[in-house]
Amino acid sequence: SSSGTVTAVAAGTATITGTFSGKSGAVEITVTEPTATVTSLSVSAGTTSLEVGGTTMVTATAAYSNGATTTVNPSWSSDNTSVVSVSPSGTVTAMAAGTATVTGTFNGESGTVDITVTEPAATVTSVSVSAGATDLEVGGTTMVTATAAYSDDTTATVNPAWSSSNTSIASVSSSGTVTAVAAGTATITGTFSGKSGAVEITVTPPPATLTVTLAGTGSGVVTSSPSGIDCGSDCNESYAAGTVVTLITDAASGSTFVGWSGDCDGSGQTTSVTMDTPRTCKATFDVSQAILDINLPGNGSGTITSTPPGIDCPDNCNQAYPIGTVVTLTADPAAGSKFNCWGDCGPANQRQVPTQIQVTMDSNLSCSPYFELSGQ
Repeated sequence: SSSGTVTAVAAGTATITGTFSGKSGAVEITVTEPTATVTSLSVSAGTTSLEVGGTTMVTATAAYSNGATTTVNPSWSSDNTSVVSVSPSGTVTAMAAGTATVTGTFNGESGTVDITVTEPAATVTSVSVSAGATDLEVGGTTMVTATAAYSDDTTATVNPAWSSSNTSIASVSSSGTVTAVAAGTATITGTFSGKSGAVEITVTPPPATLTVTLAGTGSGVVTSSPSGIDCGSDCNESYAAGTVVTLITDAASGSTFVGWSGDCDGSGQTTSVTMDTPRTCKATFDVSQAILDINLPGNGSGTITSTPPGIDCPDNCNQAYPIGTVVTLTADPAAGSKFNCWGDCGPANQRQVPTQIQVTMDSNLSCSPYFELSGQ
């Protein structure tokens, strides 16, 4: 101005000249843009939600009076360091559940961001598996269940992915139903959230039924070891597969055990059978018998018959009778012969020998009735 006030108008250089009494002097003036000032500060975080122990970075952007913006490194602070701490470089660390405000201050301006901290989600640390029954018969079923243990010391029943180590022995459905298919052992595994648990299932054949039948003309009972059979009255029993059952006979008075047939064999009073499948054993008892043997040593001829029938000697001179049977023997001499005596079977020292006698078949008996020619 005329008074000498110089006003900077724009960036650049200008020479100011003063002239007086024909003489001049000058000075050079350099004009620069004014220094921009910070007008605001904005703060942002990589994430505003953290789990305890997690970290994130906060950054600050300054806005200047000249309209420019730039990332700056402010001084950082937290209004609750027990919840969130912040390092000079802007690393935020979650300390405990809650909310804290992180503030950045630069050139007198501040910006903030709220950080929310939560407890970390519990993770599965292990899975345990249990079964309603670990021993099944073929065709049987049971349920398996899984329990997950978590990092926060809690547990919960879960529905894992189920699998069987041998589906030909035991299969398992998606809901945990185990079905016994065949004899053997299989491992059932449940997998949940990367953790697995298992239980072993043993499958056995179903019980097998032993049936005892009685046959023959006699009578008796059959018992068993292990117990279960007492036949006559109880002739059927189921036994665990593979059980070895011993059968024992006891013939009634007047009867004799003859032998075994069916799934048992032999003639011994005891026999054993392995119950790996249903079995049927037949025990035969016959009435005890004694043999009556007739010999005709004389020089005459005739017939000896019996009641009950059986003896018709000389055509049939041997007959078996039940023990205790009373047999009537009758002698009938042929023409030209006469009956002399009964030998070992008849009465002795009798003046007149009877032609009919009775013998009791308590044991084997041999008789030698004597026919002789008449006139001798």
